[in-house]
Amino acid sequence: MPELPEVETVRRGLERRLVGRTIERVEVFRERTVRRQGREAIIDGLTGARVTKARRHGKYLLCDLDTGGVLMMHLRMSGRVLVVPAGAERPPHTHVVAHLSPDGDSLRHEMWFVDPRTFGEVVVFDADDEHRVAPELARLGPDPVAQGLDEAQLADVLHGRRGNLKALLLDQRRIAGIGNIYADEILHRARLRHDRLPTRLDKQARKRLLEAIHHVLRDAVEKGGSTLDDTQYVDIEGEQGWFQTEHRVYDRAGERCITCRKARIVVSRTLFRTGESEYAINGVSCRLLDVQELLSDAGVGRQQHVIVSQGQIDAVLNARPEDRRAIIEEASGVLKHRKRKEKAERRLESTEANLLRAQDLLREVRRQLKPLERQADAARRHGTLAAELRTLRLHVSGRDIAALQARTQALANDKARGDESENALRARLSALDAAVMSDEAQLTARGDSTINDELARVENLRGRARGLVQVVAERRRSVERERGQMMDSGVVAQLEGEAAEVRQQLEEVAQQLRDAGGMYVGGSAAEELAALQTATATAQARLDDAISAHAAASSSAAASAARVEAFQATIDAQALSAKTLSEAVGSVGTLLELVDIDDDWRVAVQAALGESLSAVVMSDVAGARAALASLRSTKSPGAVLALGAMSAAGVKAGELRAHVRAKSGMHEASVNSLLDVLLSRVTLASSFDAAVDAVLRDSAVIAVTRDGDRLSATALRVGLAQASTEALAGARQAAESAAARLVSAELALNDARTGLAAARGAEAQAATRAEEERGRAQEHEIEVAGLTQRETILRDRLRDIEGRLGGDSPERRDAASRSRRIEQQLVELSDAMKQVERIVNVLNGRQRDLHELRARQSAEMRDISRRLDEARKERSTNEKSLEERRELNRRIEVEQSEVRVRLEAAIDTLRRELEVEPQVAIDTPAPELPDGMTPVLKIRELERELRIMGPINPLALQEFEALQQRNSFLEEQLEDVKTSRRELVKVIKQVDLEIQQMFASAYADVRDNFAKLFASLFPGGNGRLVLTMPDDLLNTGIEVEAKPGGKNIKKLSLLSGGERALTALAFLFAVFRSRPSPFYVMDEVEAALDDVNLHRFLGLIAEFRQEAQLLIVSHQKRTMEAGDSLLGVTMQPGGSSRVVVERVAAQSA
Repeated sequence: MPELPEVETVRRGLERRLVGRTIERVEVFRERTVRRQGREAIIDGLTGARVTKARRHGKYLLCDLDTGGVLMMHLRMSGRVLVVPAGAERPPHTHVVAHLSPDGDSLRHEMWFVDPRTFGEVVVFDADDEHRVAPELARLGPDPVAQGLDEAQLADVLHGRRGNLKALLLDQRRIAGIGNIYADEILHRARLRHDRLPTRLDKQARKRLLEAIHHVLRDAVEKGGSTLDDTQYVDIEGEQGWFQTEHRVYDRAGERCITCRKARIVVSRTLFRTGESEYAINGVSCRLLDVQELLSDAGVGRQQHVIVSQGQIDAVLNARPEDRRAIIEEASGVLKHRKRKEKAERRLESTEANLLRAQDLLREVRRQLKPLERQADAARRHGTLAAELRTLRLHVSGRDIAALQARTQALANDKARGDESENALRARLSALDAAVMSDEAQLTARGDSTINDELARVENLRGRARGLVQVVAERRRSVERERGQMMDSGVVAQLEGEAAEVRQQLEEVAQQLRDAGGMYVGGSAAEELAALQTATATAQARLDDAISAHAAASSSAAASAARVEAFQATIDAQALSAKTLSEAVGSVGTLLELVDIDDDWRVAVQAALGESLSAVVMSDVAGARAALASLRSTKSPGAVLALGAMSAAGVKAGELRAHVRAKSGMHEASVNSLLDVLLSRVTLASSFDAAVDAVLRDSAVIAVTRDGDRLSATALRVGLAQASTEALAGARQAAESAAARLVSAELALNDARTGLAAARGAEAQAATRAEEERGRAQEHEIEVAGLTQRETILRDRLRDIEGRLGGDSPERRDAASRSRRIEQQLVELSDAMKQVERIVNVLNGRQRDLHELRARQSAEMRDISRRLDEARKERSTNEKSLEERRELNRRIEVEQSEVRVRLEAAIDTLRRELEVEPQVAIDTPAPELPDGMTPVLKIRELERELRIMGPINPLALQEFEALQQRNSFLEEQLEDVKTSRRELVKVIKQVDLEIQQMFASAYADVRDNFAKLFASLFPGGNGRLVLTMPDDLLNTGIEVEAKPGGKNIKKLSLLSGGERALTALAFLFAVFRSRPSPFYVMDEVEAALDDVNLHRFLGLIAEFRQEAQLLIVSHQKRTMEAGDSLLGVTMQPGGSSRVVVERVAAQSA
């Protein structure tokens, strides 16, 4: 029958050749093979299904299908599973054929189920119906190969099992897959007898058994299983297994041992100096009991009567019935069972004391459980309340921490929004400042406008033009009068006056021309526009410089603020130390407070004393020790000086000592002594080089300079290290300076931005004015043209007058000439009048334009003024809002600090008291509370209950659990003892039953053989064995009744010596025949026999020599002649003894 290794080999083959292939068609040829479900169910369940996995449990093959079904095949006695190419010739007894889809090489295969004896079967079922269709699978024990088997599982399998060890291995409900072949191999490899009781195996034996199970099954699987002559097992490809070549015991009856390759067994014993010994069978270590049982099974043993002496003959004759019973028991092998029974009885007696002890211990433990249980209940109640209190405190702490964290986040958000709002307000203020400055610049530019000046100049020109009109009109009238008059004696005088008047008019016209040209050439709009563009570029450069200066000032301010914070931290630490020391008992004050230093020498003295100036002076050494302990407890920095700690006697005062002294007071003398000690090694150097030389000359000297340099052999310091407060003041001053520079940079930045805006506005206004100037230039060109024409007229008039004055023509010629000139002047005056009127009209238009321009400018200035007022109001409002926002931000920062401190305190309390992280507390859910009960109230209630409970035994619960475990352990032990006793009783009963059966069988054989042997030894006689207590086979004795032929006596004591000896020999030989041994040794057992009885004895020997080897020690010649060989011991004189062997048959020949 295929066992686990053979079925596992088949499974591996199916996994290699069947998994992943589809069953296309199924043929069933024998209904018995599918008897559980029927032909149609098998065909429907397999057709079209794809095999996804091949597995095994015990001797059952299981193939998982993609349809959710399972194909189960059980090989039973002669089943085989073959996977062969399609179309191959099928062997007889092929009951099921499954046609498979092609594999990778496009070959089609068939799976055959072949079973000559038809004990095997094929089953298909849904995985969910396994318990219904194949319930035997659920009853199988662990699979040593597929599921593994460890020592704990094996111990559980062996625990409390009846029957022998081999029967247990064959029980599939205990261990699945092992059959008769591998059970024998496993037991032989583990060196365990097949009839050993499972409960009698110790830990070492169980370990050997487990190793043998894994080793044998693993080797068998690797070698493809065992194919024997009486089985038809092959793998899926038809190949036989070859593990049968390594079988040690199965099917090897009468063959040589596969381990030692010997046909005999050698028993050896090794003695050690310590008196201990070891036994071995064929070199393999074993127990003495193994040797005894081996010899007993072979019919040889220390207690068996294979060696018979004359004394033993007498013992049989004189023995009690019980002693004769012992002879039969020894020969039949009952003795080992009786020893086993005696051993079990001794163990049963020994367990009685253990039983009583376990019962006493159990009663004691149960007595202790009652009070300890009450303490444990109190401890459990206390633990429950404490756990609930801890949970509530965790929840409350987590809730508070979460609220504080949420508040911190909300404040951070508010702060961020506040900063954003503040930045927006600052930006708006900057924009407003720029707008105000731009509007102010535009307003200033509008106020500085030349429209009024130009309007005044136009009015002046209009006035002059009106004067010219009047002058020309008056001149015209004068010329007309002159034309009507004759030239009189005052003509020359009139001409001279007229010439002077014309010259004056020429100068005025020339001056007006110069004024008009200067006004438009010197104030050119184009030049002004170019200048303004240059100014804009300059303003842009100033803005870039201001931005760079602002960034530098911001960086400097940040660095100064960091220094301020660092110095502030140092000041705070020193303040805390000073406060701690000042509160100490015996504090006098700092050394700086207790001394006066000359102003000119303050730097040098500070360099010499260093940190001693800030040290706190204590009145005595004990106070200094207490102050230092206080500083260490608070982990604060600080220095302490003790008055009177060092004596100033013999100390030479340093050069600086004259410039520092103690203040008047109760400690003046002590402080002076302290100063003497502190300044004793200080010398004053005139320069830094002199200080270095002084230190090099004397390494014990400390040299200082008036600049604050301090040099010693161990440290060099250049410059006086300022005190923390002075450094803080300097840092704050630097910070204020940096802040001032930052403000200046911001103002410069705003000015640059304002200047740039004003320059750009002025540039735009200049462009507008350039357009206006071009219009005015046209008007001025007209005005200049009129003045030029007037100048020409006046020059011509002047030349005429001068010509008249300087000429010597006659008066008539002069009058005609004058008349012509007067006419000409009238024409010229008419033209001049027209030109002047045109100029007046142009000036009137320009005046109107200027009035309109001034009106527009006034409106623009009003609009700018209004916009400027609104910007200033908005700036004021924004400045107020900015201040409010700053105040709100300060309050937020203060609240942030408070919340942060509260959060840190809560977290510290949580970690210190509850020893958990904040996130754990936050994640702790709120426990269920009764209605109307808050967590805080519940905490108070729990604390009150814990106070009411008072102290409890914290170890009671553990002690109770330990005692309860001990109680359970003792109960289990007690039950184990009782079970062991019951098992021992069962063993005793079973041994008694076996003893009865074996004794009854042996007694019957011995009785029959004795009757036969007695009849052959005493012809015509009658001898028999009789049980003294036939109803009690365990304790009955055996009586020997002997009635030789011709005598009517039955008691052995009434027989002759020879008859008694033959009767005893008949009894012993009856035992030998019933339970034969390979050899017998007899020592002069025929010495008391006469010739007749000797003849009968030798006949008996001749009969037994065919069954065993007989060694007889005898002095009877006839006995010697009956033997095959004679063995004797001889020794020559002066020599050593030696054995002499003579073959009787050879000698006779």
